This record gives sequence, structure tokens and C-alpha cells, in this order.
Amino acid sequence: MKTTATIRVSFNTPLAKAMGESFTTAVAAEFGDQVLARAKENVAPGKGPGPHPHVSKHFDTGTLMENIFADITKTANGVTMHVWTPIPYGLFLEAGFHAKSGRFYRYPWLQPSISETQKDLTDIIRAKADVAFAGGAKGGAIRIRKGANVWDSYTRGWKGAGK
Repeated sequence: MKTTATIRVSFNTPLAKAMGESFTTAVAAEFGDQVLARAKENVAPGKGPGPHPHVSKHFDTGTLMENIFADITKTANGVTMHVWTPIPYGLFLEAGFHAKSGRFYRYPWLQPSISETQKDLTDIIRAKADVAFAGGAKGGAIRIRKGANVWDSYTRGWKGAGK
């Protein structure tokens, strides 16, 4: 049993078309790396929501944390990033389980890492754009249109009616 989160980025979006496939791949890879780091942090020994459901001699060995991986696959239409673990109890912690006492326990570790990283997506895009276009024309700026709004890399902000 394998627990997997899949993150797909399409090359067919206006932003991806404007910035190019290598930029889009770099953004997807950075996003996946941050999800991976946060997922590992969420299951680190001594961390987590507690109290631990075991009332026995079990303790956290770090096995799940050491067995969370990320893979990126480039397809014709985009990039797919998988953050996954082969450890079976990773799914039980994420989705929840009933203990012998009948009590339901749930310790989500993967979905929260995705949700937290989504908050940083704009910063990831900005950082990758700065790196990708650092050697551009002097005084030039990258502008990306989104409806009535325009992203200007020189001022690092949106301009337009809707912002």
C-alpha cells in the first residue's frame, strides 16, 4: 500500500505558456520539495498532534519520516509531482483509524503540508522568475497578463483593475 499526493502543473495555462516549460518544471519541483520537507517535519519523532494512541511500549522511530519521497515526471502536457511513502501506516495516520478502544484517531501529515505550501506558491513563482530571468535585458521586465491585470517582474507586483 502506497500513500501518494499528486501535484499536476499544466503547460497549457497562460502563465506556463508565457514563462516556458523549464520555468514551470522548476516551480513544480520547488513546490514538491517544500511539500516533501513539510511532510517529513509533520511526522518527525516527538512532533505531531499527540497524544499518541499507543498505550503500550511503542515509540516513534522516525521510519515514516525517513520513507517519504518525491518524484517528478514530465509529460507532454505538463509536470506531475508525486510525494509518497511506501509505509502502510502512513495512510492510516493520514486518513484515520479506529484504535482497539474504539476511539477514532487521525493524524494528517500530507494534506497539511500541501495546504501550507500552497500559501507560499506566489513566493515560489516569484523566486523562480527572478532566477530564470536574472540575465535578461537591462531595464527590461517580464510581464504576464491575467485578464485585466499584468504581473510586472521589475516592480514584483500586479497592476490593473482587479489586482
